Amino acid sequence: MSVSGPAADSIERDGTSLEESALVRRARGIPVAAAVVEWEPIRHAAAARRLGALVRESARFAAADLLGLTGVRKYHLRRGGRPVLLRHGTIDVWTFYEMFARRVYEPPAAVAAALERADAPHVVDLGANIGMFGLDVFTRYPRARVTAYEPDAGNAAIHRRLVELNAAPGWRLVEACAGPEDGTVSFLSGQETASRIVEGPVSGTVEVPMVDVMPLLAEADLVKMDIEGGEWPLLLDPRFADVRSVILEYHPHGCPGDDPAASAREILRSHGFEISPVFHDPGGIGMLWATRPG
Repeated sequence: MSVSGPAADSIERDGTSLEESALVRRARGIPVAAAVVEWEPIRHAAAARRLGALVRESARFAAADLLGLTGVRKYHLRRGGRPVLLRHGTIDVWTFYEMFARRVYEPPAAVAAALERADAPHVVDLGANIGMFGLDVFTRYPRARVTAYEPDAGNAAIHRRLVELNAAPGWRLVEACAGPEDGTVSFLSGQETASRIVEGPVSGTVEVPMVDVMPLLAEADLVKMDIEGGEWPLLLDPRFADVRSVILEYHPHGCPGDDPAASAREILRSHGFEISPVFHDPGGIGMLWATRPG
């Protein structure tokens, strides 16, 4: 795979083919499985070895990734020893990389301090996928409570199993979409992290429940949102002003303006938040922290 422009610059600085794939996937929407197939074997082997170092079963992880073994695989994080599940050859690997290697969800100092002061910090995970964010939360804060929302049946099945393996009584999974009201929505499932709410007849959609999560968000110490465009109705709800801190991944889909980054910043500032960008890609996807002054 060849890359030019900002992505190539990042590769030169970082020296990792993983960084290349993450940027290309976000900017161009290239399926991760296809990107892996296109890798040069030596670079793929190096990437698999680096990722494998994050788990105790490093050799088995690297071999499974190189061989493209299918199915759900179980490993144990080297840091803390908690079980982790993922599917090689899918975007799970890149979620794992971003969560535990790049640490893109590393909380700002003020947020980390607030979570550490809480006896049992409550974290709400919207767009919980297969549960890696929740796993990271419990690795950092063993007494935490996590309420996770994931409507995709395939992702939720893995998430449920991960909750059981980690024996975390404070970890609750709700198989529904998060929204500003109760009801049902058309949901495009089976798209890994790109599963999302859609309007109108679209092939592959299913009807799933939507739960009004606004009261819960007001009670949480931290809210994580990565819901493929479903974030905009929540951000625009006046009740969002009661939220304490947010790690948000914003998307072009459903954005009320032409510039998702500018729209997200403007809305969050109108609610009284201070903004700390994490990344922004040319395709309109980005991540930021929104925290209260002081």
